[in-house]
Amino acid sequence: MNQLGQVLVVVSCVLTALTFILAALGTAGRAPGLIGRSVFAMRATAWVNIALALLLARAFLLHDFSNCYVASYSDSVMPLFYLVTAFWGGEKGALLFWVVTLSLLAMVVGRGRTHETDARFGVLHATIALALLFFDILMVFASNPFEVFSPGMVPLEGNGLNPLLQNPLMAIHPPLQLAGFVAYTIP
Repeated sequence: MNQLGQVLVVVSCVLTALTFILAALGTAGRAPGLIGRSVFAMRATAWVNIALALLLARAFLLHDFSNCYVASYSDSVMPLFYLVTAFWGGEKGALLFWVVTLSLLAMVVGRGRTHETDARFGVLHATIALALLFFDILMVFASNPFEVFSPGMVPLEGNGLNPLLQNPLMAIHPPLQLAGFVAYTIP
C-alpha cells in the first residue's frame, strides 16, 4: 500500500500541475474553454488526495510500521482516538491534511463551473492550483508520508505519539486550525 501511496503522491502533483496549466492557458485567452477543463482536473486531484488520506489512515489503523511516518507517530497499543490524532501529529501528515483540505475547497469553488470561460475565475483557479502545487511538490520531494524503511530495518514497534499530543483537544484543535489556514488561500 505504501508503494501505491508513493505513486498517488506523484499523480496528485501531476494533476495539480495540469490544473494550473489548463487554467493559466484558458486565462491567457488562447482557449477560454480550458478554464472549465481545469475544474475537471481539480476534481481528479481532490479524489486522488482523498485516496492518499485513506491510505495513510489505513496504515495507521493496521499499524503498518514499515511506513516511516506511522512508525514515528504511533504504536500498537494506542487507542483508536489517538491513532486518528497521529494522522496530523507530524509534518508529513499535517501536510497531507493541508493538501486534502485545499483540494476539496478548490473543488467546491469550481462546483458548477465546468463550462466556465471567465478569465477572472481562471486566475482564481490557477492561483489555487499553484498554491496546491507548491505543497504537492513538498510531498513528492521533501516530505512524503509514504516513505518506507529499508527491508530488514522495519521496527517491530512504533515510537508512539508525543505525550503532549495525547489530549482530546488535539483531535479538534489542529485540524480546525489547519483548515482555517488553508481556507485563507481562497479569498
